[in-house]
Amino acid sequence: MNLGSAFIESTGQVEPVAQIESRVLTDRFRLRAQLPLSEAAGKRAEVEYQLDDHLSVQGEWNNDYSDYNIGDFGVDLRARWEFGE
Repeated sequence: MNLGSAFIESTGQVEPVAQIESRVLTDRFRLRAQLPLSEAAGKRAEVEYQLDDHLSVQGEWNNDYSDYNIGDFGVDLRARWEFGE
């Protein structure tokens, strides 16, 4: 667990947050969470599964805007290549 700060979109301010990251079951599966210490909004949860060395699937949930009771969900397919030695 890490204590730090993050920009919270719904308030437009930098707020103190607790950040948690862990690998679960295998090195390819990662969970991350951001929990604001002073606001109800600004919570984030993220899961990522590494399919191979260059490809991963990532899902995210956040409650940055209080207009929606269930928050916002998203899924991304990420590709990454590094060049050089």
